[in-house]
Amino acid sequence: MGASMNGKDKDDTEEKDGLIFGHAYSLISVHHYGKIKLVKLRNPWGQHEWTGNWSDNDDVTWGKHPKIKNELYNNADDGIFYMDWKDFCR
Repeated sequence: MGASMNGKDKDDTEEKDGLIFGHAYSLISVHHYGKIKLVKLRNPWGQHEWTGNWSDNDDVTWGKHPKIKNELYNNADDGIFYMDWKDFCR
């Protein structure tokens, strides 16, 4: 499956929270931990990753959930990132 961020009135070079308007992302998997729902996405370019909650550099959110971090977290500049379901829908 795929996803993109509505880029109406934007061009492909503009970003919001590390994501590129109108760009396609691969939806790799969905993870559910009680009330926490995460989606795992990949930018096929291998760069420009999400910078919000659950991003590779979000030590605060990952730190609050060590079990989830141990299972999912991988800080690599590979275009793969996790995003909260609510942020994904927004």
